[in-house]
Order: sequence, then structure tokens, then C-alpha cells
Amino acid sequence: MHGYLGIVLDTNTSGLVLRPSPLTHRIRYYVEYTKDVVSAWLSLPHGRTEKFYTVEPFANTVRCG
Repeated sequence: MHGYLGIVLDTNTSGLVLRPSPLTHRIRYYVEYTKDVVSAWLSLPHGRTEKFYTVEPFANTVRCG
């Protein structure tokens, strides 16, 4: 891949033809994207306010003698 990109970027790119990816690839991308969005949405806390742990502030934990 590195070699291919090196040749493409070192040469004149005016003759390259940009084309969209195949429809099956685009469909798969949107299916996976939708799954990620739904998964992220379902894992949101949705108004939960309880804390599972507490962290002491840094200033209170450092003591200079």
C-alpha cells in the first residue's frame, strides 16, 4: 500500500478518475455506522446520577511535611 500511494502521489494526478465505492461497500458502512450509533445511544446513562466511585482531589492527597 505504501508503495502504491508513493507512486500515485509522486506522479501527475490530473488523469486519475475518482469513482464512488461499490454500493455493497457503502451499504455495509452505513449498517456498521448505524449499529455503532445505536450501541452508543443504548449505553448512555439516561439520567442516572449515582456515582460508582469517588476520587479525592489532588490538593488533599499531597502533603508536604
